[in-house]
Amino acid sequence: MARQIRVYLRQLKQQLNDYHHLADTMASLSEDVAIVQDMQGQMATSIDQHLPGPLLGRARPALQQDNQTIHTQGAAKMNAQYQALADQQAQLLDEHPDLRAALTREDLVATLTGFQKNLRKSSPK
Repeated sequence: MARQIRVYLRQLKQQLNDYHHLADTMASLSEDVAIVQDMQGQMATSIDQHLPGPLLGRARPALQQDNQTIHTQGAAKMNAQYQALADQQAQLLDEHPDLRAALTREDLVATLTGFQKNLRKSSPK
């Protein structure tokens, strides 16, 4: 029984690591989307500053549109990646119901580890 608990704990810890890795990657992508949106605003301001006057100003609307299109498409790609990661997290939770309990009860793995150690000590050798 101690061996079964050890195997179970190893699998649960791996699932927790996978889930947290996905969460970290999702957080990073969220930050990246915010940076892209900020860059779009900065580029728009720069275009306005560097293309004054009637002659150069004719290019301004097209450049502003390109700026918006390029940055929006980049953010959309990141959002798609984010959604794929969120789907992977949901799949992990669906496939491993105990993972949800381990995420909500931080002491669960430690409790099970202690139980496993006690079992190992009390088992005949």
